[in-house]
Order: sequence, then C-alpha cells, then structure tokens
Amino acid sequence: MIGNKMSRKSAWDSTIQKLQSKLSKWKVKTLSIGGRLTLLKSVLGASPLYYLSIFKVPKGVLKIMESLRSNFFNGVASSDRKITWVAWDNILASQKMEVVQAIYGPRLELHMLNISSNWCSILREVQALKSKGFDFISFCKKRVGDGCDTRFWNDRWLFDFPLRDKFPRLFALEIDKEASVAAKLGASSVAASFRRVVRDGIEGQQWSDLSSLVASVSLSVSKDRWLCDLSSDGEFKVKVVRNYLDDLLLPSQNAPTRWVKCIPIKVNVFAWRARRDRLPTRLNLSRRGVAVDSSLCPLCDIVVDDNHHVFFCCNLAKSVVRKICLWWDLDYHVFSSFSDWDDWFLSIRMSSSIKSILEGVFCVAWWRLWMFRNQLIFDASPPRRSVVFDDIVSWSFFCYKPVVQHHSSKLPPQPACPKFQTHNCVSLNARIVESNHHLNQSKQQKNPVILSGIIASVLMEQYHMLNPGAETIDQAEQRLLQQMHLICALIGLE
Repeated sequence: MIGNKMSRKSAWDSTIQKLQSKLSKWKVKTLSIGGRLTLLKSVLGASPLYYLSIFKVPKGVLKIMESLRSNFFNGVASSDRKITWVAWDNILASQKMEVVQAIYGPRLELHMLNISSNWCSILREVQALKSKGFDFISFCKKRVGDGCDTRFWNDRWLFDFPLRDKFPRLFALEIDKEASVAAKLGASSVAASFRRVVRDGIEGQQWSDLSSLVASVSLSVSKDRWLCDLSSDGEFKVKVVRNYLDDLLLPSQNAPTRWVKCIPIKVNVFAWRARRDRLPTRLNLSRRGVAVDSSLCPLCDIVVDDNHHVFFCCNLAKSVVRKICLWWDLDYHVFSSFSDWDDWFLSIRMSSSIKSILEGVFCVAWWRLWMFRNQLIFDASPPRRSVVFDDIVSWSFFCYKPVVQHHSSKLPPQPACPKFQTHNCVSLNARIVESNHHLNQSKQQKNPVILSGIIASVLMEQYHMLNPGAETIDQAEQRLLQQMHLICALIGLE
C-alpha cells in the first residue's frame, strides 16, 4: 500500500484479499453461526483497523468489506446465492447500546467502573477527562423523532440536563421512571403515571412549567438519534473532540506553529524547536544541570551561547542574514529574536508562494548554522566559515527542486555589484534558461535534481564573484565542476 493513492479502490485490493483469504469456503461450511459471529468480531473486525485509522477509505471499499462480512455471517460462499432473512444493517444495529444496557443497566451514571471490560475502560477514561475539565456526557443529547428510544426523565433531550434534575418533585411522583418519550406523550396525560395527583405549591409550579414544555413537542416517524454539541451539524467527529481536548489540555503558544511544506520535515521540526528554545545550547544544558566546559558561544567565544545569539546576534549569523537579504534583494535588518524576524517577515510584500520559499530559505539557514556550530564543537576538522552560505544556497535549491522550474522566472534578482557587472558572464535567469535548454536537448529534463544542481552552482559561482576575497574564480570553478560531476554520478549520468 506504500506509495499508492489511497483514494482509489485499487489501492485497497491487498486488504480486501486478506479478508477474503480469512473467509474461506470451508470456514463458512464448518463453523456454526455463533462461531462465524465470534470470528467476525475477534479477527475480521480488527484486521483492517490499522489501515482505517490512517487513511480515509472510499465508500466502495467499505461496501465490499461489509458485503464480505455479511455473506460470511449468513453462511454464503462467494459463488453461492442465498436468501438473507435479516438485513445486515439490522444485525449491526441490534448490537449497540441495547447490549450495554442489558449488562450494566439503563442508567449510565450507575454503571460500575471496577469491572474488567472494554465498556468500563471507556467509562473510566470519560471520568478521567471529566476530572480534568472535559465532561463529554454533557455535550451529548438526544434529538427526538418517534420518541421510542429516548427516556422521558433520564435522557438529555430538551435541555443540557435530564428533566429529573429540572423537575425533581414531579420525578418523585413518577411510577415508571424509565418511561420513554413516546409512552409519556402518547398517554392521556403526562401525569397519568404519577402515583398521586399533583398538589399546589412547588409541585404545581413545576407541573405548569413541564406542561408548557411538553405542549411544544411533536413526534415524527423518524428514529431518535444522538447529537454532539461540539460540532455545528450535531454529528460526532473524532477530529472535533480531539481539537477541543488539545485546546483544553495542551499548553497554549503565543505564536502559531509555522510549517513550510516544501522543506524536509526534519528542518521544519528543527525550526519549531528553535522557536521554542528547545535546543541543547550551552545555556540550556547548564540550566538542566549538565556540566559544560564553557557557556560561551563556540562560534565567537564572546557571548553566552543561547538560542537568539546563535541564530541572530552572532557575527556569523549576521553575515548569513546579510547575504540572504543581498541574494533576495531585500533591505538588511538586524534581528535579536524570532519575534523580531516575524515582524520583519510579515512586513515583506511579495506573492505567498515566493514568500513561502523565502521562509524555507531562512529555516534552512538556521538549520545549517546549527549544524556548523555542532561540527565546530565535535568534529576534528570543522568546515570553513566561508562555505556556510554556499551550503545554505545548495540545500535551499535541493529542498525546493520540485518547484524550481515553476518559479525560475520569479527567483530573487541578482543584486547590483560593480565587480559583478564588469565580469564576463551572463545573468542568472539567462543561465537558468540555458541550463534548462541543455537538459531538454539531452532528454534529461525528467530529472529536476540536475536543474536544481546547476542553479545552485550558478548561485555559488555568483556569490564568489561578489566575494572574491573568499575564493578565487578559478578555485570556485574547479570546486563547482567537481560538485557537478558528483551530482551526475549520484543520479547515474555520465
């Protein structure tokens, strides 16, 4: 199933075949109806749950699965035809709350919690959530149809609480305390099942209020059904309950989580940790009682190594931000924290797609800065500082290789520089068009990694033209040529 489009029925063929293999003809013929029911509940009901909990199943696949289960329960082989005396929906419906009420009683609040069973485990979890401030039962109530499945006094069908709590004096007079709404409203009077006549005073007032409420109720031919007030349409949804619990129980964050879709998950997770100061900086390690040789930044050895210094205040971080702004033709700003960067990023005016790419570039920059810091601490031969920005550019284009061709005309313009203008080379966009044309001629345009590698190489070459002191042009061309040979070797090209 890995790699398939799970919205297609063909992607579920393996799951259906597994069900069919467990529903062999000899099992249908040899097992009694009780054995078939046990097998359905213990094995077949749990077999597809793993996939169903991850993917949304097409309705056609669910229909096939239910057909297999129905035929197996009725003792029908795949090649046989047999009369079905009870509809499958009715078989499923007969196993709902009636079974629970028969075992534990009709009153949910009186169900025992110390019994080892699945139902009691569910009730214990409900009670545990109630102690934390989430009373799930209070959000559930009945919508009355024909009134046959709704208890008049004990169910929540008119208010968020049962009628026995609103009219306790009248409930004390009731003989049949489990009477349904249909039975009460179908009688000559609601008070017909009282053990005595209603008296004046509090009983009279409660009777007057109840009579006015009941007078506005009209029954229909539809069945009674449960409603969940957490969703707007009244339907119970696991997602809605989960979101409610997350908002209630999880700690709230001042800033929402930012997630850039085009960069790798590990970079997104790293940026998320960095924003919440959950990285093992020397300051954080010392706060947690870990012995460190020095609390100073390993990059500058001047200021305390904390989250904001590593990514914004250190000289290397400032240099990287300055080069990114020059690369994207943006005004350079000095940042001291992620909140300053957020304010600056919101003030930038550009299309949302290009802005998302820019945010991804900064996430990659923070990640590469952290990688360089760790290499400086732990590696015997750490890399040079001059290649940090090269790595950021390379990683940025490799991360965005699926959208490089789509946005090639919207890439950040080349910053103006006298030395660059006098150098005998073509512009960035022309080089991209030329590289793409070369790929089309060699029939290798189906490999976007080649284009992204060429673009990254062009950017690194232009970066060294803008910074001739870091590396000579000949050295840059020789290193870029080696990198292009490496890229071609990795993707299997000569």
